[in-house]
Amino acid sequence: MAAIGIRARARADSQLRETAVLYMLLAAALFYASYGLANWAASQRAFVPTVIFDWERRIPFLAWTIMPYWSLNIFYAASFFICCTRDELNRHMGRLVAAQVISVSLFLIFPLSFGLARPETRGIAGAMFGALDSFDQPFNQAPSLHLGLAVIVAARLRTHLHGFARRILEGWFVLVGASALTTYQHHFIDIPTGLAVGALCCAFLPDGPLGIATQSRQITLSAIYCIGALLLAGLGLSLGGWGLWLLWPASSCLIVGAIYWQGRPALFQKRDGTIPVTLRWLLAPYLAAARVNSWCWTRGERAANEIIAGVWLGRSSYRDPRIVSIVDLAAELPTRLAGIRYALVPMLDLAVPSVEQIDAAVVAIERFRKCGPTLVCCALGYSRSALAVAAWLTATGRASSVNDAIAIIDKRRRISLGLAHRTRLQEWAGERIVPPRTRIARIVSSALVLTARLVVGAEPRWAGCKPVVGQRIYVANHTSHADFVVLWASLPPKLRERTHPVAAADYWTRGPVRRFLAGRVFDAVLIDRQHVARSHNVLEIMRQALVEGKSLIVFPEGTRGTGSDLNDFKCGIYHVARCSPDVEIVPVWISNMHRVLPRGAFVPAPLLSSVTFGRPLVLAEREAKQDFLVRLRRAVIETGETRKCG
Repeated sequence: MAAIGIRARARADSQLRETAVLYMLLAAALFYASYGLANWAASQRAFVPTVIFDWERRIPFLAWTIMPYWSLNIFYAASFFICCTRDELNRHMGRLVAAQVISVSLFLIFPLSFGLARPETRGIAGAMFGALDSFDQPFNQAPSLHLGLAVIVAARLRTHLHGFARRILEGWFVLVGASALTTYQHHFIDIPTGLAVGALCCAFLPDGPLGIATQSRQITLSAIYCIGALLLAGLGLSLGGWGLWLLWPASSCLIVGAIYWQGRPALFQKRDGTIPVTLRWLLAPYLAAARVNSWCWTRGERAANEIIAGVWLGRSSYRDPRIVSIVDLAAELPTRLAGIRYALVPMLDLAVPSVEQIDAAVVAIERFRKCGPTLVCCALGYSRSALAVAAWLTATGRASSVNDAIAIIDKRRRISLGLAHRTRLQEWAGERIVPPRTRIARIVSSALVLTARLVVGAEPRWAGCKPVVGQRIYVANHTSHADFVVLWASLPPKLRERTHPVAAADYWTRGPVRRFLAGRVFDAVLIDRQHVARSHNVLEIMRQALVEGKSLIVFPEGTRGTGSDLNDFKCGIYHVARCSPDVEIVPVWISNMHRVLPRGAFVPAPLLSSVTFGRPLVLAEREAKQDFLVRLRRAVIETGETRKCG
């Protein structure tokens, strides 16, 4: 089976490479054909205007910058082969074609020419300029197609790089952008317009599923930004000269409008508190306005207030030496970080967050709060962050209801939660806050724990970790339908309340007694193994449980074993670990359950069993699937051997 999987993966990789080659050739053909057409059309006109500022004449000509200018060709070709999936490759190709079509259309409708004479150049740089002149003419200026494609290529490469390599890439592409001026290929007006085209293509064709905003508020805000962009652009073009600078904020508003139209805060591309350099410069007018707006609304007030011990609420610009971690909800504002733990849950300003966004914020607050004082912040500290803190207070039982949580916050800081935000909080609480177990369920739960301890022992041995309250995934061997009951019963009461077994729906929904136990006593995460489909995605069900802050009991063998050996692990646990890389995975060995309740038995035999908890592990960065599964399986086996040695 492993050999078949390897061959299938190799075949898929080969097909992806072949598609990448085809797309690259098609994109190159489209570029030279359409670019040449626009050049020819402009050359047929009797007069082609030039848009140039006087200060541009003082820009020095730097012949060596033709090298970074030409380097885009290498990055352009490489960007097709760095894509890991067909969907990613299709989306990348779509962006490149869209930028080509938009730019060439504008070249044909509003042709411009370059108005400065380029000095004569010799040597390698001269040869490179000669190669450029062989197909280029002094037309096709605004928007700069070179810069538009650079934005798209950089965005694709950036998603596959991290840390220092990403910084080097961003710095080089800044040089690519500047070279358009220093090689005397473009005037200044071409630069922001080219960047805007690239950013718009990325915004309208984002990674992930396409769609439009469903909230009327998001659609209204998108319309406002787009209308503002049109007004600013019209005013700038009518004024001319220095008035053309208004095209910069117009482009900024248009990009923000596109992001709101998509309803995708991730399109601001904020990571680790920063927005990519190119996009940050393009959005500079919007970001400056957002900073000014934040100052105007909050002047004279404290930047942050401690709502409850260890949790602060305030502006994203607030800094205090006591703060050791930040949960940032502002998708649009860069955040300064200096040795501080950081989690981003991006939400759009003035828009009502989704239930999933609230879940993610609650999990992040709870995780960071344990490590020290945590700042939950947004642009003003009035709305998005206040909603997140209110949800956290409700979810952790520090407030008896949503209204109680809002009242607690309101006593310590002025907040602004409108009817739409309060309604969404109530909806979230109705879906996520599980009511206390009924009296009957509590009695049954206590009886099961007592029975497991008396009949089979269910002796817990914490060999590799301690039973601390926190989110975990318990991964155990599987030999009996009673495995998860024994493991669940061996946990201390506080851990048991937040730990949910992942169990087979076809077994635990068979009959009213099992349904009662699974739904009311164990609150199990039930998996329908017979009807796995897009609408019933097993991994999505487990991921959602983790987002809600639940701990899980998982049996990655997928089926019951014989007890003599451990079967190979299914890949599902790997994908779950990828979705929640910060959640500890605790290997567990349950002994003797294949004798206590073997296949076909209904009454457990009075034999002793034990549950041994091993050393927690997490998915390593860039760890391969098979390597992780082998490492996790070995950890479970070693946990069982620890039991024997003890």
